[in-house]
Amino acid sequence: MSAQSGYAFEDLALGMSAKFVETIEERDVVLFAEISGDTNPIHLDEDFAARSAAALHMAC
Repeated sequence: MSAQSGYAFEDLALGMSAKFVETIEERDVVLFAEISGDTNPIHLDEDFAARSAAALHMAC
């Protein structure tokens, strides 16, 4: 069975593991801001974020 197709619950066993890797892109951040209503410029404006106190802690 391929990793993409997944497993049925009854096929899972102790010790099995899975990994999911996703690259977050600017489009993802913008879409999340739209659906969540969180349009804080710290998330959406790279220049604003760079000048903020949290510049080293925020992903933009």
